Amino acid sequence: MPVIRTSKNHVAIDNRIFNSGLSLEAVGLYCTISALSNDAVSCDDLYAVCKDSKFVIESLIRELVDNGFISMEDWTWKSTKRKK
Repeated sequence: MPVIRTSKNHVAIDNRIFNSGLSLEAVGLYCTISALSNDAVSCDDLYAVCKDSKFVIESLIRELVDNGFISMEDWTWKSTKRKK
């Protein structure tokens, strides 16, 4: 699913993420990951910007991984749905 950075402060996300059957929290985390960077996002990046516990964040990441929206490599999550 393409994520297009339109400027430093704006990101366009394909609407299909919102109809994917993911939990609202997982969709929100995907949007957060997409807004943070065009590159890899680390656990520490997410822990720093999210108010949820590490356990909750990791559970949501697992939901995104299990549904093919992101992949986990070397303790860093990279979006598999982004357009480079």
